[in-house]
Amino acid sequence: MSDSDDLFKLFAPSYYFDKPRQLDDSDWFIVAEQSISVDEEAFWAVVKKWTLEPELVIPPLRQCDIIERVELPNERITRNLIPKRKSKDPILKELVEYHASNDTHPARVTFAPDVVSENQLPFYYPKVRAYSLVFDSRVAEDQHETCYEDCLFGRSALTQSSFPSESVIRLEIQPFSTTQTGISNDKMIYALSEVFHKLYKWCIHTSLGYEKRANHDVLVPKEMYHETYARMKAKYADKIISQWTEKTDPTKFVFEDIAIASYLICLWQLERQRLGQARLQSFVDLGCGNGLLTHLLVSEGHPGKGIDIAKRKIWDQLCDGQDDCLLGKNACSEQKKRLPYKAHVVISSKHTPSNGVLSQCGLAYCKPCRRTGAMVSTVLICSRKKDCASDVTHVRGEYRTPIMAARTESRFIVIPCCYFQLDGSRHKALGGVEGGKYREYTDYVKNIAIECGYSIDEDQLRIPSTRNIAVVGQTRNAVKDLITETVGHFVARVTDRELEEQRRKKAAEKRK
Repeated sequence: MSDSDDLFKLFAPSYYFDKPRQLDDSDWFIVAEQSISVDEEAFWAVVKKWTLEPELVIPPLRQCDIIERVELPNERITRNLIPKRKSKDPILKELVEYHASNDTHPARVTFAPDVVSENQLPFYYPKVRAYSLVFDSRVAEDQHETCYEDCLFGRSALTQSSFPSESVIRLEIQPFSTTQTGISNDKMIYALSEVFHKLYKWCIHTSLGYEKRANHDVLVPKEMYHETYARMKAKYADKIISQWTEKTDPTKFVFEDIAIASYLICLWQLERQRLGQARLQSFVDLGCGNGLLTHLLVSEGHPGKGIDIAKRKIWDQLCDGQDDCLLGKNACSEQKKRLPYKAHVVISSKHTPSNGVLSQCGLAYCKPCRRTGAMVSTVLICSRKKDCASDVTHVRGEYRTPIMAARTESRFIVIPCCYFQLDGSRHKALGGVEGGKYREYTDYVKNIAIECGYSIDEDQLRIPSTRNIAVVGQTRNAVKDLITETVGHFVARVTDRELEEQRRKKAAEKRK
């Protein structure tokens, strides 16, 4: 059995939270154990990665700072655990110690906080004097000896399967009091269970040669993003959630839009530093949905507007006296003459129908989408029109973003989400593409951008969504001899609200 999914199904640990099992002549107590078919090398690979990146196993942490490393006799590492909420949670000093396996002892790594009582421990840390992750291969060796004796004395047949290859991983603790070793706190039980489950999965993945496919922090440094996100979350999250008037779940949309806004703010800050500019970029958010992303960016000083086909209830609250901050379909129609996207934009792509595609980029006709895209530029949008003042366009009709960026000589970011082509029809996956349908659609959007002359970068955002790939076009070369052909007008999508009204109207007619 080598498939990771099959191996994950074998995870059925024994837990002893109520009555931890004490090791002989030791102050260590076993709280969880599980058999596992990996070697010790995989265990140490996971442990050493967790030592350098504790945020992988303890989510409230941002990172760690290594203070000291001593190699002999056992490798000892002193580190500071840095929380995400620096203003609320203290930095915790911790000693990590590696113990290699030998004939009498299993492989072990211990984590001991530098405290004298559990009251000094932050909320995210187990309330113990120390905890330990253990890899015991001696169990398999003992089983081999027993099987060999059974075969030697004729108690069983000698086969390859007679010799098991499973070892055991354990989670052990050193409680502050040896008279009260049981764990009754639900949060602590959950946290320890998650650590143990992650240890099992990571050991399996490492043994099978798994490499993480996500490619984070390509354009924005991790530390810079985390600091911005923590600041934005502390500043806006609680207030927006408490005043949420939409039917949707605020815990998803608020934190996701804060994460996207944090990324854009960092990216734009790096651009200003690179170009030596002080003026904050402006933006237009097309298909802005609930308008939260627009609100966050405007609140951070970036002048801009959000536009959607239908007004949301929460807009009045987010606008906060700025009536033109968020605009609906009617406002779009009234201002259509002032907007830069009236002309037909025509481009041919190998992913589109053979006779080419016509995209009528009228502002009122952009299909709203839950995800985002953004254009970043160092010049005004449509500078040929004196009444257009924005230099960044943020577009949720992601398949058109590169075309609009090219038309307005802008840079762009787009996070592909809904599978639509330039003519408004559904994008049909060809199948067989590694990474699945989302990867194929992302490549479709990227190819549109490439045909518009852009050099493309790709980053994966730290947002609570599986559709988190950011396609970034920061540089563009002039494109000559674009194949253009008029094939008809774009057909606007009927909104969900209009569909619901049609459904109710038909139902009312049937009742008559």
